[in-house]
Amino acid sequence: MEGTPEGAMGRREAYNRRSAPLESLAREYDAQASEILHGPDGPAVSEEISGFAIGIASAREGSEQNDQIERLLNRLKLRKPGIFKNIDEDPRERLAFTLSLVGTYQRSLQ
Repeated sequence: MEGTPEGAMGRREAYNRRSAPLESLAREYDAQASEILHGPDGPAVSEEISGFAIGIASAREGSEQNDQIERLLNRLKLRKPGIFKNIDEDPRERLAFTLSLVGTYQRSLQ
């Protein structure tokens, strides 16, 4: 697909995803995050998120916040690796999914 229009479109989309803000990528995972939080893994995932949510919310956006999200991501991968089975293995995509889990969790508390 190197020289095909589909290949060019795929490369353009990958570039756009790499340059998009993490928050906008996270919104694309909201439905999956809601499904996880309301499914059988929900209580365990919520418990993990609750320990990190305040730190993520209070961290300055950028590398400080990303560090907090990455710490949560690593905890979730250890405790509930199955929640990532439908998420691309790209580290940025997984960070976005984790951020979506946090946002969905926080909205469920309101």
